Amino acid sequence: MYRRVVTEAIKCSSVVFTATRSTLEGNLALTTKPKDRSSGLEARLLEDHQVIVSSISPKMIVNLSDWTSYFALDGVSNCASSQQEMMVLLEAMKTGSTSHTLSQTDPDKVNVLQHGFPVAWKSGTLFSIVMKCNLDDFVSLGVAFGSGHLTTDDDLQIIKIISIDIEGAPIPLVSKTSNCLQNSHQQQTVAENASLADTSNWSNESLASSNSIADVELLDITESMKIYGRLENGLCSVEESGSGEGLCEAALSSESSSPTTPTPNVKPPNILIYTGKKDSGRKYEDAKKVFEQCLNGDCYVIYHLKHDLVSVTPWVENTCLLVIACDNLYDNVDGKFLSFFQSGGKIVSFGSSFDELLLPRQEVRNSAGIMQLDYKRWKDVSLVTGRYVFKEDALNAQNIMMSTLAADKMGRAVVVEVTGKSMGCMGRAILSQALLNIDPSEIAVTSEMFNKLKKSNQTRFEILRHMLRGLDINCCMGRMPDLTSCFLLAKEEVKSAFLKSIQKRVQDGSIKSSQLSLKLVDNEDDVTGEVTAEILPVVTSTENLSLQYFNQSCYWEHHTCKTLGNCLLYTAVISTTMTILEKLQFSVPEELGMIAIAGRQTSGKGRGGNTWISPVGCAMFTLHVQFPQGSNLGCHASFLQHITSLAVVQSVTTIPGYEDMELKLKWPNDIYYTNEMKLGGVIVQSTVIGGRMHALIGCGFNVTNSNPTICINDLIELHNNKSDTKLPLCSVEQLIARTVSIIELLIEDFQDNGQETFCQKYYKYWLHSGQKVNLQSEGSIDVTILGLDEFGYLNVMAEDGRKISVQPDGNSFDMMHNLITLKTR
Repeated sequence: MYRRVVTEAIKCSSVVFTATRSTLEGNLALTTKPKDRSSGLEARLLEDHQVIVSSISPKMIVNLSDWTSYFALDGVSNCASSQQEMMVLLEAMKTGSTSHTLSQTDPDKVNVLQHGFPVAWKSGTLFSIVMKCNLDDFVSLGVAFGSGHLTTDDDLQIIKIISIDIEGAPIPLVSKTSNCLQNSHQQQTVAENASLADTSNWSNESLASSNSIADVELLDITESMKIYGRLENGLCSVEESGSGEGLCEAALSSESSSPTTPTPNVKPPNILIYTGKKDSGRKYEDAKKVFEQCLNGDCYVIYHLKHDLVSVTPWVENTCLLVIACDNLYDNVDGKFLSFFQSGGKIVSFGSSFDELLLPRQEVRNSAGIMQLDYKRWKDVSLVTGRYVFKEDALNAQNIMMSTLAADKMGRAVVVEVTGKSMGCMGRAILSQALLNIDPSEIAVTSEMFNKLKKSNQTRFEILRHMLRGLDINCCMGRMPDLTSCFLLAKEEVKSAFLKSIQKRVQDGSIKSSQLSLKLVDNEDDVTGEVTAEILPVVTSTENLSLQYFNQSCYWEHHTCKTLGNCLLYTAVISTTMTILEKLQFSVPEELGMIAIAGRQTSGKGRGGNTWISPVGCAMFTLHVQFPQGSNLGCHASFLQHITSLAVVQSVTTIPGYEDMELKLKWPNDIYYTNEMKLGGVIVQSTVIGGRMHALIGCGFNVTNSNPTICINDLIELHNNKSDTKLPLCSVEQLIARTVSIIELLIEDFQDNGQETFCQKYYKYWLHSGQKVNLQSEGSIDVTILGLDEFGYLNVMAEDGRKISVQPDGNSFDMMHNLITLKTR
């Protein structure tokens, strides 16, 4: 409801959210005015028991010239008032002026930083903040505000939210000083930057509180808040330092700031993960992968807090969150962590003995296992759990409070939040016997365990993000990566033949189509301008090239085709690979065999117009195949999707030792793990020109991206756990090359021997032989699946003996629940 009224009004007006609570009525006057106007025309859009939504025309423009920026954001300029990116003004006052307050442990609270990035602030009668966000975030802020759940987790209360345009640039909070100079020794530079972060003269005039959005602790970290790093171009450039193997040297430096220089209350965006004394490196990498998929990567740097560094490095002052991901603590490490908590630190503990310093535990099982529990709105979630439950009737430390976040089916606490006060500082810890840091493949030794845990895997991440948000950690996943150039990878003779074949289509250096124009350039240095969804530079000279997300040597090692996949177009990040080959397919000879591969897709195409967003670790490609229209496959072209799906399965199961991987086929075009979870899918677009069938096969399947659902390497690890084997994991490049090579063999076999020979291979892996389903038309017919008909459609038999062909287009298939619904046209 909010989104509907906001979307229409925001195009040319400012949209204002104000509360209906009577306690705020005296504070709702506007504190900013439209540019060059004393007033604007206001219209009431919506009013309910929670919030009033109004529009002000003309749109409000705020001049930021006398505002203060967050971390000297020099690049701030007029923000486009599109729905993709917008500026928002939040007006706030001290909670002491109103009776409305939020509990620190309110499970439904929404921090403003979850839905935008602060740009500038200004104090006065009301404290004002300008933030950048998108339309969805703006609506979410309005909903949370109206329901009384919007918070800054300090003594500021938001009383109004307004969409605005801006002009002018805010004044930097941190002055650029002559101390920010390049240093010839990078190691010394890093240390000096850390010192600068500790000793700069910060302007904290009229900051609302030590923990507010106005404080340097919560400034805009998307631009520059990687607090330890290199100094470049004589300015304070704050980039990530170190590879995550350990804390960067600045963070470990024991040098203190000058005693004559005031030190601000700064918490760098470092998240430390402690994984114990033994095998800590492997455990850290596993835990890091989990947290990387839950955190805003633009906001935090994850480091390994190694056991031998806990007592000798000043990590306490450089940490916004400590994660404890091990059972037992030794050498007074628990005491160090307790001191961190007592000094105001935030901790997440997964089954650690640290918990007993705060809360008594009771052992209820001998080892970690699987438990179903309820956590907030998530019910009956199967998770890996530790050996203990918490006793809620006693506390092991003074001046702390405890609240239960989740309990097992017997009502015993398994996840609790503990808050405490010491010397005026508030420490917060979530103690969890739900081991959300552990991937199911690490512990599952039976298919039943594996299936239960993997089905709850996405929920596991949702719960972890909820926990982190409760500790005011930004879990917005950030913007999608920038699109990248395309690279032509092939043997020189293939590359020359490809460029020659497309010469007639090249105009002004580009091959233009309705969706995507390919701009040919010799070298990567020749790429000018931004890569967009409409213009894709194609680099043709690719010697000694290192590619992001892709090992081309591995691809060619496993590629055995005579034709298919010989001419490779690779891009690290693209909207969809389907559009790359659309214009080229009718110009390039069959023997060149084009394939487009992506490291990541942002808008992949699925059946029925669905968007298919694909992360790193998913095998994604579009393959061009062509054959005579009158051939076996030309007369039965719908079999192409079945050929491709089977090739994906066989790319794994035909490797010696991998025959028992439980990869299956769900008709018409899905790759499944048993009948439990989807691993991938296929889409085919075909065209007939000059008596030849041209087909673009789009395929995507999960190989190494274990989270948030399931991938092929999970099945290999499950097999290794069950069979006590050590089969190597697969790579994306390996399985794409093997899949394409098998597609070529299956097409040749189909052309020579027809569909019956193919179906014998297909039925070995498909899920539906003899399956009883309900075919719904005007009534309801129970049918039995017989197999594929001559066109690759589903052949079913009704109870009265009638045979019916069910086509994939125009039907809704939920065959995992024995249902096929005929759609009306």
